[in-house]
Amino acid sequence: MASLLHHFLLLSILIIFSSSSLCASQFPKSGYIALPTKLDPETHQYYTSSIAMGTPKHNMNLVISLDLDALWYDCNSHYYSSSYIPVSCDDSTNCAQTSSCFNCNDSPPKPGCTNNCGYYANNPFVDTPFFSGDLGQDLLYLPQVKIPQRFLSGCVVSDSPVINIPLVGGLVKGSKGMLGFGRNSQLALPIQVSSIYIVIPKFAMCLPSSEKSIGNVFIGGTPYGLNSVPNRVPFAISTDTNSHEYFINVNSIKIDGELVNVSGKGFNGNTKISVGLRR
Repeated sequence: MASLLHHFLLLSILIIFSSSSLCASQFPKSGYIALPTKLDPETHQYYTSSIAMGTPKHNMNLVISLDLDALWYDCNSHYYSSSYIPVSCDDSTNCAQTSSCFNCNDSPPKPGCTNNCGYYANNPFVDTPFFSGDLGQDLLYLPQVKIPQRFLSGCVVSDSPVINIPLVGGLVKGSKGMLGFGRNSQLALPIQVSSIYIVIPKFAMCLPSSEKSIGNVFIGGTPYGLNSVPNRVPFAISTDTNSHEYFINVNSIKIDGELVNVSGKGFNGNTKISVGLRR
């Protein structure tokens, strides 16, 4: 009898853990994933600390960018993941989105340097902004959910060898990379989440107004109904089909009721939306 009870309790525990793991991979019942977002007082950049990647999990601070094509992170500093899989040069679907093969000299190969499909990271906060590494697939953990299949991202290893510019130079202190929401990119976070969970590819940003408050980026949906937004503004589509930027039509700007004077030609309609701020 004691043996049967023991097996029953053990089976119950296994069922509970299995159910918890399954729920963690399902899209939240709220209809969206929320990434807590902070404002750094030194760089004036918005960033999130709520993302982890790999096995074991590597927690990451990532600077948010509206016009970058993908999530990229620093593989230089002690990064190891047993679940990391580089994208092959022969992968005509995924490799074609970034570049051709990337050759590096590290031996043995490691994440970010596997002589497979390359990825060129853009850090707009340094003078020479492009750095090279792998396009790879790894496990991604977001608040409320573990993405149930490997996520495509840039695993980048190289600082600038010529003028000694660090890969994460100019970013929020402690950051491991950047999180891209770029338009026209199949690698952007909202697009990949949409493809994996079969949800509408949309996101919303409620950014904090100071370093003392916390905002949210909502992916796959929002807690706000469209009817609750009093003045919806349509996007202006760039004529550059390779552009990852977002624009809206702006004819004038008022601050506290006062019209802002603009030198030169003034506003011509297409005005870029950005959450990045160069100092």
